[in-house]
Formats: sequence, structure tokens, C-alpha cells
Amino acid sequence: IPSAPAGSPQPAGGDPDDSWIKGKPLPPVPVAPGPSDLGGGMTMRWELGPEALRAGREMSLAFDVRDSSGAPVPLEPYMGMGAHAVVLRDDGSVFVHLHPMGTVSMASMERLPLASSEPMGSMGHAAHEEIASGRVSFPYAFPRSGPYRLWVQVKTAGVVRTGIFDVLVR
Repeated sequence: IPSAPAGSPQPAGGDPDDSWIKGKPLPPVPVAPGPSDLGGGMTMRWELGPEALRAGREMSLAFDVRDSSGAPVPLEPYMGMGAHAVVLRDDGSVFVHLHPMGTVSMASMERLPLASSEPMGSMGHAAHEEIASGRVSFPYAFPRSGPYRLWVQVKTAGVVRTGIFDVLVR
């Protein structure tokens, strides 16, 4: 189980897959978050670009996973994707589940004609190269300013690990 940031509430039932936590409000958020401890000597770092986090600006939310020596950790597909992320505004007014390919629903994906012969749910070659290098990215535009928490899930060596980040969007 990856470590949560210091002072974070723990899951209610002790199940690491619990989808909600009853606890205190989010702490004050930094503009540029530090790395998130994934356990096993691994960390996830948010590669914030030179642009500030601004509401309404589409950007790439990019993350990389490193081992204790700083080397990239190869990632594996997790539920057919390179990673999954959740974005939550502190007041609950924004809740989004992201995939590296964007936020298109699976039902919509099934209705779209395929541009390649790959089976549905398979990742393309570029996505495999990205996760093999320990990196994942998500297209996203924060809809409102304010404090947010992001959870980013990746899989490595058969284990799903979750990075947690708190940021202030202006």
C-alpha cells in the first residue's frame, strides 16, 4: 500500500481500494507539489511545466515514476490503460476520472470506428513506449480555480500504486 501524505486520513474500512475517506479537509496546497511516495523505494513526480496551473487552460498533466536511485521504473498497462487519475476540487464541485487518451467514455469508444487494427482497449505503440519509460500523461483543463487533490494510479511489477498530489489552480 503506498504511503499517503503525512497527516492524511486512512481508509475507513482498512481496505486499500476504498473509494472514499472520512477525515479532515485537505491541508493548504502548494503551487508545485513535491514527489509522492509510492512505497517500495519508488516515488512519483508531477512534471509541472513552466506554465502555472490556470483554470480553463488545456495542458498535459505528466507524471514519472522513479526508483530509489532515480532511475525510471517501467510501468505496465492497468485495466487496459497506461494509468488512471482522479481530479477532485476540495469542495467536491469537480470530480473527473482521467485516462491518458482523454476522458472519452468506454461506451463512446466502442461506437467510434477504429483507426487501426488493434483490439479495443489496447494501448498504441507510443503509449507503450511512454509507460515503459516510467512516464504517463493526461490531457486536462481545470474548469475552476481553487485547491485540488489528484490521485494517479499506475501498475509496476504487478502492483497498483497510487500517487497523491495537492495543488492550487489559479
